[in-house]
Amino acid sequence: MFPFALLFGAIGAVASVAGAVVSAQGSAQAAQASKEQEKLRAQQVELESERQRRQVIRNGLKARSLALTNATADGAQFGSGFAGGTSQIANKTAENTLGINQAESISKGIFANQGKIADAESLAAFGQGMSSFGSTISGINFQ
Repeated sequence: MFPFALLFGAIGAVASVAGAVVSAQGSAQAAQASKEQEKLRAQQVELESERQRRQVIRNGLKARSLALTNATADGAQFGSGFAGGTSQIANKTAENTLGINQAESISKGIFANQGKIADAESLAAFGQGMSSFGSTISGINFQ
């Protein structure tokens, strides 16, 4: 009976090692795919943020042009009202741009953390595979 127990124990150990290796490879591939996906999402956020910044600047230029047109029509293009209005337009444009930049920065931080999570999950899966292998080895009865 001893040779069969040893043979089955060895087969079980080999299967356990193979399962741990395959599990680790699968986890590594999943982590890599997740990182690539996060890079693409980060690129998408950058593109969208750049579009939004351009739109905010366009809107600011339109508002300033409209203010200048209205002030000129009233003969007040050199007055303090026009200067104050254009200042408010510039401040609002800067404020909106800052909000876009902050949102982009937060998104980049989230994407970076997602990559770290994928790495940690891959390492955890490898550790679980090794633990399973260790349990298999320690459970072999050589009597």
